[in-house]
Amino acid sequence: NPSLLDRLTPVESDVIDQAYLPALADGARLQSFSLSGYFEEHSTPLRYLAGNLALLRQPGLVPHPPGPLTGIASGAKIHASAILRPPLRIAEGAVIEAGAVVGPDVVVSGGGTVAAGAKLSRVVVWPGAVASGRIEDAVVTSDGVVTE
Repeated sequence: NPSLLDRLTPVESDVIDQAYLPALADGARLQSFSLSGYFEEHSTPLRYLAGNLALLRQPGLVPHPPGPLTGIASGAKIHASAILRPPLRIAEGAVIEAGAVVGPDVVVSGGGTVAAGAKLSRVVVWPGAVASGRIEDAVVTSDGVVTE
């Protein structure tokens, strides 16, 4: 809820102390729901990466659409000289250029590109991002490579 988000401070926040408890003290009504099935908390880049890797390594965690989230989409553009090492997910519209080594444990989002000669392992490439060089244990965004 935007009213809860407005209570948080920029950069680092504590949603319990800064949002939920003050909202309750002000008489706000808070609700929750129970989730049955897979859930991963993505509050940091490393946790986000871990969540993606869990889905690659254990495809049965999300057995129904949109899962399982592994494999290569038919609309991905993969150069014949690229080397693909599962587990991986290469989405519709992703581009893998010549000589790239992708995997294990790589997700390339639609609109993401792995540049010629790049070597990736344990990486998520976002839409619009270009991964080049050797990258491990990172999230590649259009703004750069995030490792922490």
